[in-house]
Amino acid sequence: MIGGGLAGASAARALAQAGLEVTVVDQAAEPAAGASGNLAGLFHGVVHPQDGAHAQLLRAAALRAAQVYRPLVESGQVPGSLAGLLRGSHDAVAGTLATLAARLGVPPDYAEPVGRERASELAGCQVLSTAWFFPQGGWLQPSALVRAWLHEPGVTWKAGSGVTALRQTDDGRWQAWGASTSAPLAQADVVVLANAHGMAELLAPFTEAQGWPWRTTRGQVTRVPHAMAAALPHPVRPLARGGYLIGLPATLGGGLLCGATSNLHDTDGQLREADHRSNLAHVNALTGHAEPPDGLWWKGLEGRVGWRLSTDDRLPVLGPVPVCQAALQGCRRLEQARHVPRIEGLYVFGALGSRGLTWAPLLGEALAAWITGAPMPLAASLIDAVDPARFISRGVRRTSGA
Repeated sequence: MIGGGLAGASAARALAQAGLEVTVVDQAAEPAAGASGNLAGLFHGVVHPQDGAHAQLLRAAALRAAQVYRPLVESGQVPGSLAGLLRGSHDAVAGTLATLAARLGVPPDYAEPVGRERASELAGCQVLSTAWFFPQGGWLQPSALVRAWLHEPGVTWKAGSGVTALRQTDDGRWQAWGASTSAPLAQADVVVLANAHGMAELLAPFTEAQGWPWRTTRGQVTRVPHAMAAALPHPVRPLARGGYLIGLPATLGGGLLCGATSNLHDTDGQLREADHRSNLAHVNALTGHAEPPDGLWWKGLEGRVGWRLSTDDRLPVLGPVPVCQAALQGCRRLEQARHVPRIEGLYVFGALGSRGLTWAPLLGEALAAWITGAPMPLAASLIDAVDPARFISRGVRRTSGA
């Protein structure tokens, strides 16, 4: 396993629970050093009128996430809460949401439409819009979750090991090599690339992954320290709509966490006042509480910058790596991802975007099933939706006019 963030740790957990020995190799000294390192993050499903693959997959993933996270949170192993989450809606009338819920057959224990008054009651502070209440949604600390998963029996964590190349031996085993190592950092029959932005470069000798529709987005979160948080609402359940607002417990230092900005192809790693103000504007949009009038107030804010990897269809990339274009000559039925030939023993898991906590448990288990041959926990249509070969099939359909 290459990559020690949410994707790599969730896959390592699932593979170890399936009875495999897993080595997780990462260039950082600590787990979750990248986008998984924020102090807190949300997990929840969605309700879409079309109820397509994106909504179906997020629904299954959110429900599985709640099952996996509950014992970790209740035991105190991972800071967080599964008391529910409110996601604001653009519809001004709760009845519109109720009609949609009835048409889709959405059960209330998954998502319940609520008006502003009920939303404010559930949040413990003013909420300006109608909302979906996800009773099994919530928040937790991603880095603590990653550490818990990497401590699963059968998982070995290998820090400070940057992988610069993959090689396949004559007998089919995979080796991970560093820039100046005289021996492989790790070797195994199967390798999973879960190293986000580094995946495409490592895959370049084997397939045209650099041409996949990757999107890199800079995100800045804002933390309002406890001493300053009295000027803003402190919701008892997380709020989300464009941005989000999480009330942090005393065990994490108290205060509030809000965010996150989303700037495509932005490489600036410095905290920016404009982004703090943008995050606070989202708080205002959610609750009606404006930033305090003191123009220097923002200087006491804390924050963190990270980069999220996603794809143009907003779905993760999960599964065995397709062969290069040259090897596809003469192959038939390529318009369906499941028929695209693969490279034996080479898998990817990434592009979780801003929903890593929601995607990770279920998709890690799906990857383990793919590798071990166990029954898949997802419908074939949803597996096709995240399969990396979908980019090849999409091109074939576009060329053929299908």
